[in-house]
Amino acid sequence: MRASPIHRPHRRAAARRAATGVAACVLILLPAAPALAHDEGESTQSRVLALAALTYLANRPAGFEDVVKDKLHDAADASDTDGVDLTQVAAAQQAFDNGDLAATRTLLQKAVQPLTTPVTGEETGTTVMLDPAAGQVSLGGLDGVLAGLSVLAVIAGGVAAVRTRPTDSIQGLKAQLTGGAS
Repeated sequence: MRASPIHRPHRRAAARRAATGVAACVLILLPAAPALAHDEGESTQSRVLALAALTYLANRPAGFEDVVKDKLHDAADASDTDGVDLTQVAAAQQAFDNGDLAATRTLLQKAVQPLTTPVTGEETGTTVMLDPAAGQVSLGGLDGVLAGLSVLAVIAGGVAAVRTRPTDSIQGLKAQLTGGAS
């Protein structure tokens, strides 16, 4: 059965909407492609593994202890040991096994030597892992007063904008100036 000419524009509109949706998905997901790529296996560079262990020690997500232990073990056994002091990595492993996370982090920080090559691509160029900044939990004292005054200023500005709005529109004023002809 053939579609009547009346229904063809609806099909074209539906096809356009579908093409727009596909294009939007491609444009949104395409930049994320490098993040979705996974290398085969683990890194073979001690430096990369030690920095990964430092990252987990700094941020401490759920289950970080197992990951840090694996990264330390892999860093000590990696084939490419450029830029890492393996004696410091071994000492960091010992400190981690003893439960001293602060000493583990300090020793790992010492184990990762500064970069001597130029930083390129997606590399950050830093080997220093800082503690995450603590968030502010509540507004109290002067902070609360200033936040309240800010909200009041926004409300007062909105009220003033509504009350002082001109009664005539721009089109109405143009019509008055031109004598009613548009």
